[in-house]
Amino acid sequence: MLPTHVLEELSQLAKRTLTVIDQSQTALSLALDLHSKLLKAGLVCTSGVTKHAAIKDLITSSYSSDFLRTLGLESWARKRRGRAIPLTSKASCIPNALQCILVFDALEGYERPQPPTPARQRLNIPDKDTVMKAMQASELNFDKVAETLGIGWNRLITTLRRHEIEFPLSSLFINRVGIHKLESIRSALKSGLPIKQIRRQFAISPWSLDLIRLDDLELDKQHRNTILEERRLAFRNVISDFIRLNNSATRSSIRKAHPNALKVLYEIDRPWLDKNLPLAKPYQGYERPKHRIDIAQLDEQFVQAIREQARIYLAKPDRPKRLAATTLLKSVGISAILGPKPRSPRCKRAFAEAHLLAETLEEFEVRLINWSIREYAKLHIPISTNKLRRVARIPAQRLQKSRKLIIELAESLDIGFDSRCTLSSTYHSQLTCDLDRLDKP
Repeated sequence: MLPTHVLEELSQLAKRTLTVIDQSQTALSLALDLHSKLLKAGLVCTSGVTKHAAIKDLITSSYSSDFLRTLGLESWARKRRGRAIPLTSKASCIPNALQCILVFDALEGYERPQPPTPARQRLNIPDKDTVMKAMQASELNFDKVAETLGIGWNRLITTLRRHEIEFPLSSLFINRVGIHKLESIRSALKSGLPIKQIRRQFAISPWSLDLIRLDDLELDKQHRNTILEERRLAFRNVISDFIRLNNSATRSSIRKAHPNALKVLYEIDRPWLDKNLPLAKPYQGYERPKHRIDIAQLDEQFVQAIREQARIYLAKPDRPKRLAATTLLKSVGISAILGPKPRSPRCKRAFAEAHLLAETLEEFEVRLINWSIREYAKLHIPISTNKLRRVARIPAQRLQKSRKLIIELAESLDIGFDSRCTLSSTYHSQLTCDLDRLDKP
């Protein structure tokens, strides 16, 4: 027997199902209707990305675990990874109608959360009472007020605007600027003329213009609002014209073309942007492109090239260097792209051929000794262990291991050995005779 609260939720789900079926005749139209509701609720970003984790949190907070377990959807709602609901415009991908109806029902009475207000950096701004007392004590002298509060001119201007305190103009300032010029400046501010243009037109300093604006904060606020509205309208026209002239305009193309306009509108006119910017296209999936390179043919070409490089390398008349597999692979241009995994490269035959043609240490020493004996023959002197070691650059102990090869090469090139050379064929027999001679009484 099911619990009472589960039966109540099932009854509500049945009623909701009838209502949704009447509104949406097909599963695809059901998904489209749900997408629009999620967009209004803020569960789909303006870029078109669905907030799957937020939707699952909404489901788990709206329905009990017993109810979801009865429908077989507990694991679907509890799993943090994966899509909450497959919303797509492709007719081949039919969404789960039961999941859609559950989300529909959970959206009833859901209020879109308001974005948090960005935290502003706290400034060292005196409170209003302190500023008023400083103004009274300094007899409305701007320099003395700033000095009393221990702040600069710019910070004092910010403080007065923050507390909405008007700073009256002194009679000395009015006489110096002139009443007629002062009224003209106020008229320019009222009309929304830019600050730089006012300063250039009336030849007035920035500080004097700030004092005039602080004398009438209502006028200053009106000027700010006028400038902000003109800027908003100008940037709106820029974005609208770009979208109108480019039918395939996207958020990325708009951001690249007009980054400043988009940034300002995000700060002062976000709702208009959300309504007028094109939505990001939903993910439609794609087929993985086939590899266009014929790996078998390429492998064969690399094999032939590696063999040719090995032949050239071994035929060099210079001092031999050991032929390694990496040397052969680099010489034919096999990069990491063709072998992303060293244990399973794409060009397997080429890698195998390179390792087959690579020299072992013993093979390299045989080739090096062959070259060394031929170079030694040009000296026209008997072979000495010390001199041969220097020509071959091989320790004497390792030369002794190749003594038989050295004797054969010396005989083929008709080279003699020094009487004290330990590599000669007669050295050991001569040493035995000397020892026998010493043993006799």
